[in-house]
Amino acid sequence: MTERAVLGTAAVVLPLRQPLLVAKSAATVDVLSGGRFVLGLASGDRPVEHPLFGEDFQGRGATFRRGVEILRAAWARHTDGAGMELPELGLDAGRRLDVLPKPTGTSVPLAIAGHAQQSAEWISRNAGASLNYPRPRWVRKGSKRNGSF
Repeated sequence: MTERAVLGTAAVVLPLRQPLLVAKSAATVDVLSGGRFVLGLASGDRPVEHPLFGEDFQGRGATFRRGVEILRAAWARHTDGAGMELPELGLDAGRRLDVLPKPTGTSVPLAIAGHAQQSAEWISRNAGASLNYPRPRWVRKGSKRNGSF
């Protein structure tokens, strides 16, 4: 039976995605699964990919943090009829715009892959889990092997 199985993503590279669309997609899967969805997020580790999306590889940590803030804002419930407050996206509460559906709980549970350029303290405050795996020593030190990481 699949009544208790959890569905999750390994890692959506948040700095390379539109956070409002990620929020909507994740909340939709959460609702369809009856609240059994976990959203895995990462900041990305391939320098060549970020410029293809118009993003700065070195700034991916800050972009990731802001993306998580946008996810939380999109999932928030507004009981006063106001909408999301995201001025940098042209959204103020008076426009009464919102992302639907809302998650079954207060938020979609988050799991951070690797460290996403964040401290352990930030991850513990902002996510329910951390996905990590042992890496060869040459990867941990950041050296190249055979021309790639």
